[in-house]
Amino acid sequence: ATLPLACRIAVAVTLSELVHYWHHRWSHEHALLWRFHAHHHDVQRLSWINATRFHPVDVLPLVAAQELPLLVVGIDADAL
Repeated sequence: ATLPLACRIAVAVTLSELVHYWHHRWSHEHALLWRFHAHHHDVQRLSWINATRFHPVDVLPLVAAQELPLLVVGIDADAL
């Protein structure tokens, strides 16, 4: 909380994107994770409306995993 707001935002975005990247990669590599993640890729024609189609078992752990490191390093609500 002592860092300038711009630095806290940069840390929050960087941590969040790193977690998102690894979650997405592991979702393609592990059969159990792929089982739920495949729903996101199971479209005949990609559009803006179906690009965000996720199974809850895929997206809920992702959101939790993205938020936890931010809480651990002390990112405050202003930076979020």
